[in-house]
Amino acid sequence: MLRSMTAYGRARRTTSLGRLLVEIQSVNRRFLEVHVSLPSGMGSLDADTRAVVAEHLHRGHVSVRINWVMNEGSQNEVHPNLVVAKQLWDAQASLAKSLGVPLSPDQAMSWLMTQNGVFEVQPNERMVEDFKESIQSLLKEALDDLIQVKDAEGFELQKDILSRLSLIESWMKEIQKLAPSAIDKYRQKLMDRLREFAEGDLTQDERVLKELVIYTDRVDVSEEITRFLHHISHFRELILNKEIASGKKCDFLIQELMRETNTCGSKSGSLEVSHLVVQIKGELERIREQVQNVE
Repeated sequence: MLRSMTAYGRARRTTSLGRLLVEIQSVNRRFLEVHVSLPSGMGSLDADTRAVVAEHLHRGHVSVRINWVMNEGSQNEVHPNLVVAKQLWDAQASLAKSLGVPLSPDQAMSWLMTQNGVFEVQPNERMVEDFKESIQSLLKEALDDLIQVKDAEGFELQKDILSRLSLIESWMKEIQKLAPSAIDKYRQKLMDRLREFAEGDLTQDERVLKELVIYTDRVDVSEEITRFLHHISHFRELILNKEIASGKKCDFLIQELMRETNTCGSKSGSLEVSHLVVQIKGELERIREQVQNVE
């Protein structure tokens, strides 16, 4: 089965700590990249959050945002940052002096109290542990929500890709039917041209017959067609399997299908075959675009 990389999931809960909200957004990326935004004082949970995400997802740029609105009764540890406060106080005094503006201590203190970084608010250890337990549970709910969306979008991708695979398979089977006649036409054309420059029965000339056999082998696309149809079958098995299909494997199969198609086009001199090759390559490019969003 296919799973899309692009999706959004969320989960919310009201606990004794306050209101918690976890939002997860995933977009295309070749490898798994996880960015976590945590409330102030909860940076120690970054590694655990990334580990939980990595257990559920394999590719994509994943943004995890955790919002926390604390209850009024929540007990935090508030500490003044004396270094920052002194720097701001000195900068304020220096500016007032340079401008010749009198500045009273009350005014300076009122301004200082409103500046970011003057106070550091840290949850106490017990709150951190309670927060971690609640967030772990909520994070898994948000991931479940995200994965449901990814699977739903993956199912639509799967239907589209399967229909395109059936189409290009039918075109390749048309090439398979046309290939023998294309070889016969070329053989006849070559014999006609040779007769213009030679006398006698060329069909009995051993050297001519040998060259015809060699060239016929060079323009024969039966092996390429066999490999192409095998890749199509493998592709179907991959995306219809109950296990999550790897986007990297899908992309590899597209490359192999494109290689066999290009070889068929270069070997055949038939206009009908060339037209079918162009159509197949167009659909393969569309499938390649779809596969870029497969996890």
